[in-house]
Amino acid sequence: MTQDVDDVILTAVRESKTGNELKKIGHEHGISPQTMAYHRKKLLRQKRIRLGKQREEHGKKPETTYELNERDLQGRVKDAILKFRDFMQRNPDSEELAREAGGITPKDAEKMAYESSLETHWHNPTGEEKERARGLVFMALRTAGYIKQNVTSDFEGSIPEEERRVAEHFIRKYPETLPTIVGGNVVGWPPKAKEFLTRYFDESRLENAVDQG
Repeated sequence: MTQDVDDVILTAVRESKTGNELKKIGHEHGISPQTMAYHRKKLLRQKRIRLGKQREEHGKKPETTYELNERDLQGRVKDAILKFRDFMQRNPDSEELAREAGGITPKDAEKMAYESSLETHWHNPTGEEKERARGLVFMALRTAGYIKQNVTSDFEGSIPEEERRVAEHFIRKYPETLPTIVGGNVVGWPPKAKEFLTRYFDESRLENAVDQG
């Protein structure tokens, strides 16, 4: 819920909004005025949004507006690219990037990603790149599980170098995503692995990655 409310506010203030306008937007999303006010203040403290100019309307008291902190957003886009790539072994596409950064449209996420591409080496991945990374991540997670439980002797020499490198990376940084192995077979995946993988992969593929018999 917290992230959902934050995203509603961050998306709304891409164009400056007053407190009353944010309250109305919250109502449209089923969010109480108190909850909207709490998250608005929190985002101000975090410097993810900032105070804008006062807006005067005829016959009404001037109201302070709220705006997106573009510098913060650019930083979140960069972080989202790097974090996504660290696990998924490829660049996120514009929709995935918008989802990871939060409070931004795919079109704006893509624009910002291109602006920082010299630093992040981002590009929109092709279908072939996505499929290749998908296979690599699955195989590397399985291999990481075998390595962690020291049951790789039967196929030690046949593990591709890239797969081994990524598997060792997963062991170091994402041990909570490694599959459960019993008797040399993958018998299940932990919740953290499902959380990561089913956001971007077909869930049936994860289930099919369990060894049968």
